[in-house]
Amino acid sequence: VYGGLRAESVKAQADLPFIAITQGGYTIQASSDTSLGYMAGVAYSRPEIALRVALTYYSDIDHVLPTSENIPLAGTTIDTVDIKTPQSVNLEFQSGVAEDTLVFGSIRWVDWSEFAISPVAYVNETGRPLVDYQEDWTTYTLGVGRRFSEQWSGAFQISHEPATDVVPLTTLGPVDGRTAYTLAGTYTVDNVKITTGLSYIDLGGTENLAFTAYDGGDAIAVGVRVGYSF
Repeated sequence: VYGGLRAESVKAQADLPFIAITQGGYTIQASSDTSLGYMAGVAYSRPEIALRVALTYYSDIDHVLPTSENIPLAGTTIDTVDIKTPQSVNLEFQSGVAEDTLVFGSIRWVDWSEFAISPVAYVNETGRPLVDYQEDWTTYTLGVGRRFSEQWSGAFQISHEPATDVVPLTTLGPVDGRTAYTLAGTYTVDNVKITTGLSYIDLGGTENLAFTAYDGGDAIAVGVRVGYSF
């Protein structure tokens, strides 16, 4: 069993000239807020066959952000926005299938339907939150890893997040579902492990509140992780 505290810092700003366009557009500045949450989990492993299954819960985290909203012809609104970043659950597994080869995967559920950013002036102008999601999201990942030597190993994985088919989505959330393809390499020396990954992400299309269509979007992500075991 395992667990621990999480510290999360949030701040935001947005400039949306196509919202309240007849009044000069809309901007918002939200000051930073840091709050605590926790994580807890349980895992089962059998090292002789490289089997490990872990179930981890991450709590939601409450934030109160001082905000300044401006619509030029309507004035400035000073207030606060309550945000609750969503709780989530991860189920992760791996198992050896041959010498120096293993398969791995995960299922991640995030309670996005309970998340919303609802600044006062924006809601009064549009009738909807700045950001919200009407469905929870579940992401599925499956991959294979291979050790080539004592120092080098590699992995390939595919992640898929099904579309919710909710239209329209809010202004700052114009993506509905995604599929990601990731290639990673790991170098290990003594107690240090360095992993570099490259992902290509195919973004699902949708339409936002301003009737702007998003289709055929993609993204490329690069990451480096350094771990030290003791």
